[in-house]
Amino acid sequence: QTLWGSSIWAYKGVAFVGMRGSAPHIRDVAQALASYERVRGVLVCTGRYDVVCWVTFDTQENLIDFLASEVGRIPGIASMESGISLKLVKYDLGPAVFNWPDRRTTGPA
Repeated sequence: QTLWGSSIWAYKGVAFVGMRGSAPHIRDVAQALASYERVRGVLVCTGRYDVVCWVTFDTQENLIDFLASEVGRIPGIASMESGISLKLVKYDLGPAVFNWPDRRTTGPA
């Protein structure tokens, strides 16, 4: 079984991290997060968070270090909230395609 292109068993856990940021920096925050190998998915959203990402980790200490030392240094993040995934029940984007530069989205209606 794979999760975002890599074996989910290669890591001890996956954390969900939701961030709020200043509007002019949202895209820069998302791009900065996407540059990290341990970040397996990044979404720009509406609602409670402006950016959401999934982070793999080996130990909880490893996760804390990454969030504090790496993510915490990204300019434009006003606040961050994380949660550790307990069980993957379903992951299926189907034919969804996200095109950020021109803001078009195609997929099932």
